[in-house]
Amino acid sequence: MKNFKKKILFLIIVIALIIPINWAAAFNFIDYLEEGESIFFLVALKENDSLYLKVNHEPNKNFTLFLFNFRPTQTNINQDSTLDPSIFNVASAYNVSDQPSLRYNATSEKIYYIQLILIKNGSALFTLISNRDLSRYYLPQIRGFIPFIIFSVSVVLSGLFLFLKRKSIFVKKEK
Repeated sequence: MKNFKKKILFLIIVIALIIPINWAAAFNFIDYLEEGESIFFLVALKENDSLYLKVNHEPNKNFTLFLFNFRPTQTNINQDSTLDPSIFNVASAYNVSDQPSLRYNATSEKIYYIQLILIKNGSALFTLISNRDLSRYYLPQIRGFIPFIIFSVSVVLSGLFLFLKRKSIFVKKEK
């Protein structure tokens, strides 16, 4: 009986060594970005939680990585695919090096937002690696949407006003 238990224990140890068990909760995200585009993620952190982010990408591409402690509402990318300088004032942490990575310890319990931007040298495939599970966050990417709505509504209202005005003129003439 003792011998049987030793054999079972030995078998379990051998199987555990042969079959890798992934205990690490790492996050890998692979995607493709065009020059001047960005992608957002969010992560919930408690006070003193640490977050590690690393971007692997094709050579000769210029990625930047930003972390915000508030919900961003704009991309902070200019029309010419350059960064708006104000992003550096509002970001909690950032890295603009060739191989961007961030280590951040949360100062309070909240949701943190991550922005990855491809600045120069065309489109590229990248991998974002994190020690925490990240969720995608989407900003409205419809440029000129609000002016289009305002213009459309004003044209429709003007047309309706003119139509009703003419109709009332024709109705008065018939009497």
